[in-house]
Amino acid sequence: FERVDRTLQAGPASAQDFLDEIAGLEDGPARERITAALVAETARILRQPEGEIDPYRPMTDLGFDSLMAVDLKLSAEEQLGIALPLTSLSDQMTLADLAIKVLTRIRSGHTAPEEDGVDTVVAKHVGIAGLDEDVVEEVLSGVNRTTTGHGPGG
Repeated sequence: FERVDRTLQAGPASAQDFLDEIAGLEDGPARERITAALVAETARILRQPEGEIDPYRPMTDLGFDSLMAVDLKLSAEEQLGIALPLTSLSDQMTLADLAIKVLTRIRSGHTAPEEDGVDTVVAKHVGIAGLDEDVVEEVLSGVNRTTTGHGPGG
């Protein structure tokens, strides 16, 4: 319900207003503004005061889990007018690093969602498990059959 309340309070033009504000700033101040917005949203998600959020610490060290990362991704789409692949919120990403990614996407005009393909996500997670390429190919083949309806029962 918080997301609905924030959307109603902010109004439908707030994301465009934010993008317009960033467009009028040099890169340094733009990064600072984006970082401040991400810190504010992170504080809301973690239920901590903004002053306790260090934008240079990895998000996992701040206490982020996968659901919180999804919440931040959705909030970025709503509040900042920019969509990021969920994978950009992983590993040792900091809010300052994320602000640079957001700014890069804004400056390049890529504000629309950019989803990772099934192959990319599966390969990343299977690769982390240390499996060889034949196993990865077998998994991807099974996933592709399932998602295209050409697998068992499809």
